[in-house]
Amino acid sequence: MIPFFRKIRKKLADDNKPIKYLRYAIGEIVLVVIGILIAIQINNWNEERKVRKMEISYLERLLSEVKKDTATINQNIQLADKLSAAYQNYILKMYTEQKTSEDFVNLITSADLGSSANNLQLTDIAYTELVNTGKLDLISDNLLKSKIVIYYKEYKFVSLSESQSDETVNVSTQQVMQSTPLLKYLVRPINFFSVDYMYHDEDWQFINKPSSIEFRHWEETIYSRLIKQLLIKPIYEDLNTKADELINSIEEALRNSDE
Repeated sequence: MIPFFRKIRKKLADDNKPIKYLRYAIGEIVLVVIGILIAIQINNWNEERKVRKMEISYLERLLSEVKKDTATINQNIQLADKLSAAYQNYILKMYTEQKTSEDFVNLITSADLGSSANNLQLTDIAYTELVNTGKLDLISDNLLKSKIVIYYKEYKFVSLSESQSDETVNVSTQQVMQSTPLLKYLVRPINFFSVDYMYHDEDWQFINKPSSIEFRHWEETIYSRLIKQLLIKPIYEDLNTKADELINSIEEALRNSDE
């Protein structure tokens, strides 16, 4: 199209008058400027398309990861209920007389005593990549970007809460291990040791003496595990609510990008 306009201006300037030459030169300059502006606009449009395409890609990855998160969070909520019930039952059994060392072994192995048995592990690869590469601003919707940031901050809060609870659990567990020889009884069910002379009634009789310091330490470590589950469950539920809200917001943003 630009060569076409050039021919018209050249024809209008063919009478050899200086003013017409000047007009022709100005016209050439204007054409060059217009060409540059059009090229810049096309380049900007292409760059914007690339940015939007990258934004959609990240949103799709975030959506996939948060959907997986909800399944994991729901599993942890159910596990928290299961462990809470197990620890409460465990404490009740502690106040029932343990008549033999086998009764004692059955008691101490009747509940999962792993301090981090149900610590939450979510997938945050896409979000971490966005933050570490400085691409978080690719998310053009500021409200959506805020929801994404809040969700992952909440996840960090969950991890911090679990770590603090685990510290309490570990301290109480160390007290038990220092005051009572429980480790060999914990491994006895798998027959790691088969020599009977290693096991003595005085090792476990504290379990029938609720007033003893050993019993109190043991009770405290079970309580610390119970408290962890009771406190962490509502935090999981709050995070799950935020995950559902974020999923809805991302899906809406992706629908709008198709329009």
